[in-house]
Amino acid sequence: MRKAIAHVWCALFMCALTASADLIARSYPVTSPKPEEIVATLRDVMSDQARVTYQASSGRIVVVGTEQDQSLASQLMEAMNAPARNVRLDVVIRQAGGETDTGASVDGEGEVIVTRQGSSYKVRMNPNMRGRSGAEDSISMQTLLVQDGSEGTIFVGQEVPYVQWLYEFGRTAGYIQQDVELRRVGASLVACPRVLPGGLVDITLTPELSGLVDGRIDRIRYTRLATHVVVADGATVELGGFGENREFYEKFLVGVDRRGMRRSVRISLTPRIQKPTAGVDAR
Repeated sequence: MRKAIAHVWCALFMCALTASADLIARSYPVTSPKPEEIVATLRDVMSDQARVTYQASSGRIVVVGTEQDQSLASQLMEAMNAPARNVRLDVVIRQAGGETDTGASVDGEGEVIVTRQGSSYKVRMNPNMRGRSGAEDSISMQTLLVQDGSEGTIFVGQEVPYVQWLYEFGRTAGYIQQDVELRRVGASLVACPRVLPGGLVDITLTPELSGLVDGRIDRIRYTRLATHVVVADGATVELGGFGENREFYEKFLVGVDRRGMRRSVRISLTPRIQKPTAGVDAR
């Protein structure tokens, strides 16, 4: 009896060794901004002995499994790990009225910096003033390169003439939970473009105030006042007609020129879809 049991355990041990010997470890690069979704999908469809982990430090997914598992992982990664497209947003901001000087409240064209933090992407912009003035309007331009589904910032003004009204509105609507004293308040629109089929781009624009509170930057984002525009690739749309939120935007989209005069701000957007570069490099 003992000899039979010993033979069974020996056979089981050899099977375990053979199974372990058949396991292969390979890693795959991740270009998707949501690698956890890819990991979950791989775990659902692969064999029970396969192991899938995400290494944030290297930005790669490690798959330990059989050759069949690796083949399946390679195919799925190619389908799911297609690099996200970028959208270039060409923004023109006009301040109506006044004379020939450029309003100091509008940031101009600047450098776009894309940084990766964990599994998300953020776009930060260091603007430099560069304006062109006409007889009645001052014009400035900004260019943002934003990944599909991520966020970029359109700077509307460094000075907000109706900041107290906007602050009280935010407190009443529940965006502000406690009283704070904002200093050096600026206004911006947070732009989130999403590429749609047929060469269309759906852009969500969320108004945001930012200012200093005890030496740190604090932000008030009016999420329920966000507006959506759907624009064809390369076409231009001018923001306007905000419906029931018109009163808010009439206070929000206002600039101040160098002489302290209030000037209405008009914004037009032109999205341009950038082609991605693909490739799954398994190691």
